[in-house]
Amino acid sequence: MGHNRPQAPRAMANVPFPTTIRAFVESTRWTFAKTYAATWPHEYVVQNSENAPMILALARHIFEHGVDERFYSQVRKYHHEGGKVYWSMDDTPEETELINRCDEAQTYEARLAAGTLPKKQSPLSKGRLTGAGVRFQWFGPDEYTELTGQVLTRPGQAGPEMVLDIADQDGDGPYLIVGRVPAGKTYFAGINSARNRRNEVATSWAFVETGFVGRWIEARIEYLFSFAIPNEEDEQK
Repeated sequence: MGHNRPQAPRAMANVPFPTTIRAFVESTRWTFAKTYAATWPHEYVVQNSENAPMILALARHIFEHGVDERFYSQVRKYHHEGGKVYWSMDDTPEETELINRCDEAQTYEARLAAGTLPKKQSPLSKGRLTGAGVRFQWFGPDEYTELTGQVLTRPGQAGPEMVLDIADQDGDGPYLIVGRVPAGKTYFAGINSARNRRNEVATSWAFVETGFVGRWIEARIEYLFSFAIPNEEDEQK
């Protein structure tokens, strides 16, 4: 099967960062994505009121001068510089609120060539699953939040259910989300049904390659939401 893989087109030359963008990426604080440490190690910077102009400038450089490369079946713009690779998950620079970067050796195409891709298997393929100590991450317009909770998958009358149990007694929680798959869809959706909840929440999420990613709407604010359930190999490391 590997002999007929489509190759993404590449740009002929790499345009280096201007001085101002280079100074920004070298001086800003990058956060390591702990959820993907065992699968896709990378780090990121989230847009806030102070760095918004530089995030936009960095995103524009990636979209205008980056090269087209694949991440599984997806093709995105990536900028290579100084041993790092930068990319956005959004469709335009103006929509970009988070920039990712990783080492050159950790891109999909580098790992495909080296034969070091992580196992592509949804935790749901194992049937009933319980995940304790699951790290949940929220990326908002001006904030980043990380909490730990539990995940339980179970059979339901209309299909599989995934329950997210996140205490956060000292914050805006608790959260108890019973995710169900809408008819004809491939994602989970649910609301906060915790008895002592402080906020109403509507959220939806789907499995994407090595973890779960989705939308989380709370107090009329929309967040990018992600978590990953460790597999048995990860728990042994």
